[in-house]
Amino acid sequence: MLFSLQLCILLFNVLDPTSLAHATDAGKADEQECGPVFMLDLTQPMQHTMMGFNHQGPPPWLNGNIAATQHQSIVNIHSENLLALKKCRGFRSLAVRSIGERWLMVVDERVGNGWLLSRPFYKAPPEQLELLGRYRKHFRLPVQAKNLIGTSWELAERQQENRGLPFDVPRDILTRMMPGNTLEFQRLSVACKNTPVGTEVERGWFIIEGKDTGCLLICDKDDVTDDYEAITFEILELDDALHLIPLEYGQGSYSGGTGSTNLQVNNNTSYVRYRRIINTN
Repeated sequence: MLFSLQLCILLFNVLDPTSLAHATDAGKADEQECGPVFMLDLTQPMQHTMMGFNHQGPPPWLNGNIAATQHQSIVNIHSENLLALKKCRGFRSLAVRSIGERWLMVVDERVGNGWLLSRPFYKAPPEQLELLGRYRKHFRLPVQAKNLIGTSWELAERQQENRGLPFDVPRDILTRMMPGNTLEFQRLSVACKNTPVGTEVERGWFIIEGKDTGCLLICDKDDVTDDYEAITFEILELDDALHLIPLEYGQGSYSGGTGSTNLQVNNNTSYVRYRRIINTN
């Protein structure tokens, strides 16, 4: 499931605060909200999840397992890339920062952006977006996301939306999540506008990278109840058209559990939008 981070991780202690020669600058505000930068000892064994990935070619690789210490999981680099840094690049330690009590983030300036994750191994989609917003430079920005940022798309066709949707998915989910007739992609939010009326709502978004194609995750969070809804689309970009085909619907809350439903409906459920470049001057 794209929305589930319910994982079984066996953990034990490998932390060894040593030299901070290669650590990034630790701002006082970040230290108050998170924790100080320290060195993670890579010479000690680490625990990781045991999912199978078929890696081809040399590292870094896009996908991999979650790595963890005794008490904390690493949010922005997977286990296989971490091991490659140790074996192929000779790293014996990495500068990291604590994110709360359960998470670590690699902040080492020696680690290139291509080694890092584009989507955090971290909680639910709204919280992943918040983490990306605060620490963008410590995550990889996928090419598809770079290509979407700063572009606007006008609705060309909205086909019948309620055909083939599972019974537990709201009938109006697509128009509710992405209303209006234009989309404008900013760095971490997409503006859904209804012109010429002028109404606008914003949704958080990021790209989930796959082997052959990327997926666009759109997320809406209720700030009062902390409930959220999220929908994942397969992205098909053909010439000047952008097709968004729903794949999965997810919902949950910070205080409760999360769940998702496979949408695997036919192509009658899709968006088609034509692109025009936003004037950023």
